[in-house]
Amino acid sequence: MLEDELLIALHLKDILTEIGFDADLAESIADGLQLVENHDFDIALLDVNVEGASSFEIADTLIGKNVPVVFITGYRPEGLSARYANATIVEKPFDPDELANKVRALTS
Repeated sequence: MLEDELLIALHLKDILTEIGFDADLAESIADGLQLVENHDFDIALLDVNVEGASSFEIADTLIGKNVPVVFITGYRPEGLSARYANATIVEKPFDPDELANKVRALTS
């Protein structure tokens, strides 16, 4: 999980824990890249804008490893690059049940 807002990150972690996932947290692009290189994941939740930088490099790496990616963002879906047209997107502020359902759907 990549999220630079601590309260949002903790909320996301709680949601994932409630539905049976362990959650590693990265708060910067550098930390996220390190996690991706050193761990295997069932799914990744990525904030699009982290400290002013995009998480697309991390998303591309994960997609290349066939890891489902959920973009958690305040941006409208049409604001993302066309290469993510089929990506799973949860808009902030998010509904915890919607997020949980999308995670379950991608991992079952």
